[in-house]
Amino acid sequence: MRLLLLLGSLLATVAMGDQHASCYYPTTPTMTPAPTPAPTPAPLTGCALFASYAGNNPVSLTAADASGMWALDGTGRGVVASTPAKLYAVGVSTNAYLISVVGPHVVLQVESGQIVGTTWDPSFSPLFACADVAGGSTIALRIDNNYVTQSGGKLMLEALVGGQPSTSQQWTIAAMSWN
Repeated sequence: MRLLLLLGSLLATVAMGDQHASCYYPTTPTMTPAPTPAPTPAPLTGCALFASYAGNNPVSLTAADASGMWALDGTGRGVVASTPAKLYAVGVSTNAYLISVVGPHVVLQVESGQIVGTTWDPSFSPLFACADVAGGSTIALRIDNNYVTQSGGKLMLEALVGGQPSTSQQWTIAAMSWN
């Protein structure tokens, strides 16, 4: 009889649950999830990339019509080229201003047939405005109503024709590295 009572009591405890069961058996710890990593920012394109230019963030501009490009080398000098093998000097008479960048106040100008990066002098160099054209990586650069135009291996400032920058006034911008 005692055995039946003991067995009945044990079965009742198991069936009903023991209010002190957790006191005797430790609970399983829960895992804390790892923090969600911040999303990788998208690379800068267009005028945002142009505005980020600094001595350690070089960029290249290639004419959208593939007629030429300019870029800087590790010494801050560059050339205008129609192909990588054929280089053109930009004459000062055809291009009073080559390009200037608002952010670090760097101006590119022609000296002795080469494009040279110098410190911006507001009395000497106007700033170019940048406008995104046709999506992410194409831009147009202007002073007032004159746009930087690639023509025959030279850069000039010319007005718009037809209300939109022509292909010779559009530039594909890309980040570069000094390596």
